[in-house]
Amino acid sequence: MTEGAYLYIVLCADGRLYIETTRTSLELRVAQHNDGTFGGYTLTRRPVNWSTRNGSSGSRTPSKANAG
Repeated sequence: MTEGAYLYIVLCADGRLYIETTRTSLELRVAQHNDGTFGGYTLTRRPVNWSTRNGSSGSRTPSKANAG
């Protein structure tokens, strides 16, 4: 994906939610979280599973999820 971004929320193994954006494939990014190559917050909270994902295909800013 060359333009746009994805907002995604994953559920960590400890029950916490992790919210982030990516310009890469969502499947690739979650795989990176789960194999430890992404590092950071989720590194010690694996495995992660999808909670929410939302795409934006032409915007240069991430999509905003509705809060209600």
